[in-house]
Amino acid sequence: MMITKQNIKQHELIGLTVDVQYNNATLHGEIIDETKNTITLQTKAGEKTVIKKNAVFTFHLRDGDVVIKGEEIVGNPWDRIKPKHRIKTRWEI
Repeated sequence: MMITKQNIKQHELIGLTVDVQYNNATLHGEIIDETKNTITLQTKAGEKTVIKKNAVFTFHLRDGDVVIKGEEIVGNPWDRIKPKHRIKTRWEI
């Protein structure tokens, strides 16, 4: 499934190109790692880790740019991307 402006919050962010406004500075790079509270970028100056809550992210997608406040994506990546309506298996019933 292609990442779009509408579904970006439910997708893996690693590999996306992004501009980050953080501490009165702007970083540009590719996301190489993500944790619950941080995102690590590969920039021309090397790896930079920023706290999600304190940043504003501008993701560059095929269908255009999308701006997301960091507090909207705080949380474990696997919790954000897992399906909302999971069918229980017979072992879980």
